[in-house]
Amino acid sequence: MAPNVVANPLFGVVIYLLSKLGGQVSNLPPLDIVIPPKPNEAPNAPETPTSAAVPPSKKGKAGKIVAWTCGSCLGIVVIGILIISAMISGYTNNLNQEPPLTEQDKINQPLARAYNEAFTAQQANLPDFTNWMGAQFSQGIPCASNVDICIMGNTGSTAATPSLLSLEDAPRICDEVLAVAQTLGADQDAALGETSYQALTAGAKDHCVATMKANSRTVGFGWWSPSYFMLGNTAEGTPFAIQLNMYRESHGSGNIAKDGEYISYVISTSSVFDSPQPLDDPAYKSNWKDGQTQAMAFLNALAYVRRANYSTTSANNPSPFSPETATWAKEDFEKYFKVDAKFEFFKGSDGLVRWFHIKAKDGFDACVSTGTDKELVTKNDDSMASPLESGLTGITMLGGEITGPNDQHTIGYFYRGSCHE
Repeated sequence: MAPNVVANPLFGVVIYLLSKLGGQVSNLPPLDIVIPPKPNEAPNAPETPTSAAVPPSKKGKAGKIVAWTCGSCLGIVVIGILIISAMISGYTNNLNQEPPLTEQDKINQPLARAYNEAFTAQQANLPDFTNWMGAQFSQGIPCASNVDICIMGNTGSTAATPSLLSLEDAPRICDEVLAVAQTLGADQDAALGETSYQALTAGAKDHCVATMKANSRTVGFGWWSPSYFMLGNTAEGTPFAIQLNMYRESHGSGNIAKDGEYISYVISTSSVFDSPQPLDDPAYKSNWKDGQTQAMAFLNALAYVRRANYSTTSANNPSPFSPETATWAKEDFEKYFKVDAKFEFFKGSDGLVRWFHIKAKDGFDACVSTGTDKELVTKNDDSMASPLESGLTGITMLGGEITGPNDQHTIGYFYRGSCHE
């Protein structure tokens, strides 16, 4: 029986990243996981418990000091035990607050378990996938039911062990997943931007591949593709869904577009008694014909490359405004994004790139700020992470329009026309 969890659009990303540690997190209490942000929001920092205050030492004889110190240690130990006990009790209470099973739930539970077993048996037909584990998240398939049981796996790539998989492997990955889905009874599919499912036809593979290669959304340290869903019923009548995503992250520095990133494909599945016809959140759908949306994606790519080339422990990080960083960001963007716009970075008289020019097909012609020195190193009040540390711009759309480069501005502000000083 799966405990209910707080819904969050990117919980699946966190579960996937944890699964890269070798699938050892399946027994961890899900309520202890830090809830990640929505796109372009900085992640929240976990709360830090306040330590018990220790009274100042008093002057006196050595015996008194030792006795007082030992007494204080014992008190701290007791307090620690009480805190841990309270945490365990609170966690247990949360688990016990699941809604009671209805009679229909009791009928559905054995069917959900049977689907779980049927999919597990099919894992042998998914040779590219590994790190199988239970999952709870709400991006796509909710996996927050006390009936449905979620399973997640990935193709095993990590920063430490990047695989040789690329977007060119999407056709093979889609073939594998579609074959298993159809064996189990899938007969419909859907992807981001579609409001309903359609019949699973001979064109399903192309539909899947296009979704894996579509423009992704940033999560700061990486990119998460739109979801491709397959839906159907088993021979026993159990409704189920299978979800496939592509995830991309840097594992190097410099020009990461050249062998400095890894790609992993992520699969998740569940019976869907409590969440029929799951779809991606419509908020993730972008109008890629809109020039300002294209400019925002370009800024996100720059923030991602800046993070890949920044280390809090290094004194020799390349400037986030250097022409080299700008060139690397442009190459990475052009490798993975398909937009009908032209981008050019503008190098000022100081030799740094603080603006870029975009000329989009919809008529948006502007010079956009890439940020200021101060804001790139200013920690977010909630996460205590700066844009250079998080890889997030901190905005979800371009800022205000200004008249020129000398007006007060921050990242995403723009003025019309070509860039100038």
